[in-house]
Amino acid sequence: MHNYLVENLNFLYKPFKAKLFTFLWKISLNSINQVIVSSSDQLEYYKRLLGNEKNFTLIPYGINQKVLQKIDLVEEKLLENLKHKYTVLGSCGLLIERKGFKQLVEFLSTNLNYAVIIIGDGGDRDNLESLIKEYHLQERFILLGFKDNSIDYYKYFDIYAMTSYSEGFGLAMLEGMSQSLPVVCSNLPLYKGYFDDTNVALFEPKDIDSLSKAIYKVNENINYYKESSYKLFEEKFSLDIMGDKHIELYKKVIGKSTKNTK
Repeated sequence: MHNYLVENLNFLYKPFKAKLFTFLWKISLNSINQVIVSSSDQLEYYKRLLGNEKNFTLIPYGINQKVLQKIDLVEEKLLENLKHKYTVLGSCGLLIERKGFKQLVEFLSTNLNYAVIIIGDGGDRDNLESLIKEYHLQERFILLGFKDNSIDYYKYFDIYAMTSYSEGFGLAMLEGMSQSLPVVCSNLPLYKGYFDDTNVALFEPKDIDSLSKAIYKVNENINYYKESSYKLFEEKFSLDIMGDKHIELYKKVIGKSTKNTK
């Protein structure tokens, strides 16, 4: 499971549809023997939702470390100029309310030495653009839209900002960590057991003062948080680690299935 089912559906749909889809999802999940979750908090969440008798396995997400490629020349010049002038906060994801990107607009409105780059598109784009114009931030808050090669733009980020109010895990953030980007991250229950103030800067969602302090903290200790971010990726979130844990689970399930047929 990639997210918190009920909360995610409530963000995406009106109440009737959210309840209907929740009901259908629960029926589907109750017909499955094994459910994989990505954190201890998700484990407790789905035990409450589906019951303790269900077989759950906790496997953290893992991603492959990629070599960054060149981007469009026009965009390259724009982003290089931005990075030369400002400390750049970057993020990648759907432009929906749940991602909390408007918090970065509020931060930027009172912090003139920073800029923001967001990669992604979605239903909240018009609202974000209106807010950016309201605060006159068009030159410092760049919405690049959807990119197939989103990770190639991370070289223009100084800090990765994971600002979600609720999240499945934040795979784009893991890509940032694989590139040694220091991380500012919403203090969500999902990340307990993985993140603390020794490896990322945590802030309380919807608290701009808390967000600001986290950003200042990383910016003042940038090399430390670069190193701690990459170390965390290597130890917890590599593709090899995730793959090995899945193989262990598959062998266990197959072994049980073989015994039951004898």
